[in-house]
Amino acid sequence: KQISVAGDGTCCASLAEDSEVKVWHILPTQHGELEEPAVSGLSLTRDNRLVAIASGTGARILQVSGERMLASWVPDTAVPISGMAISPDGKAAASCAKDGSVLLYRREGTEVKFTNHTAACNSVDFSPDGTYIVSASADRTLQVYNAHSGTATRSYEGHRDQVLFVAFSSSSKRFASCSLDRSIGVWGCPAPKGSKRLPDIMIKEGVKDVPL
Repeated sequence: KQISVAGDGTCCASLAEDSEVKVWHILPTQHGELEEPAVSGLSLTRDNRLVAIASGTGARILQVSGERMLASWVPDTAVPISGMAISPDGKAAASCAKDGSVLLYRREGTEVKFTNHTAACNSVDFSPDGTYIVSASADRTLQVYNAHSGTATRSYEGHRDQVLFVAFSSSSKRFASCSLDRSIGVWGCPAPKGSKRLPDIMIKEGVKDVPL
């Protein structure tokens, strides 16, 4: 159903249709299992230390080694969570929900709620440099937020049906999305002042190489 790979490529977490979560150490091959009810999203930090798991209206931040739960700084939500992401440094987390909202949580206790989408939000991701959050929605749009300032930055349109999943490239300069209309979008992130944003590319048929 979903997989999240750590930034160094040595570990990944998988989510199955039966809500079973497994953390895999790629070399040497080994894995551990977590018992979680109705898991809807998961995300690993780049250093493999922490995994964020969303289930129902709540989320947990766990240490990969020993499955120990950290301080519960991600509060329960009022509506079911549909996607989950944790920042590369593990100091912030983001969730998206069926009501279209995106919540940014910071470990020191602050919380920011975004309501830019007009339909259910399906997926959320942090950029590897920790600067941006991107969300994908059933309203056919994607939205980028600044994770540091807690502000909405840019909206993206191009898919003809709901956007199912979104993920950043390792460079943090692009992100890719897939839609129910079978198209793939590769989008340029907002660029710093004085710099040019990379062009957006829509792939509707076939596959072509896109530099990320």
